[in-house]
Amino acid sequence: MIADNARYHHFKGIDDFLKGIENISFLYLPPYCSELNAIEHLWKNLRQAVIHNTVFEVFSQLIQQVKSHLDVLNLDKGKLKKLCYFIQ
Repeated sequence: MIADNARYHHFKGIDDFLKGIENISFLYLPPYCSELNAIEHLWKNLRQAVIHNTVFEVFSQLIQQVKSHLDVLNLDKGKLKKLCYFIQ
C-alpha cells in the first residue's frame, strides 16, 4: 500500500497491526514529493476546473460544482487514469 507521510500513517501500532495481515506492507512516499502522490494531481485538476478565481454565493454551490466535476471525471476513465498516474 502506498502512503504519504501523514502522521496517522506512522502511528506506533502500525507494525503490530500489519503482522496479522498477509500480503500488505506500506511503501512510504518521500517527504515533500507531491508529484508522486496521485491524489495531488486530482486536487490540482479540481482546483483549476472548479474553484480557481471563482466566488460562490453559498457553500452548497461549491459542493455541487465539485460533485459535478467528479461525476464527469468518473465517466471519463481515461482522463481520471491520466490524472492519477505518475509518468517517469
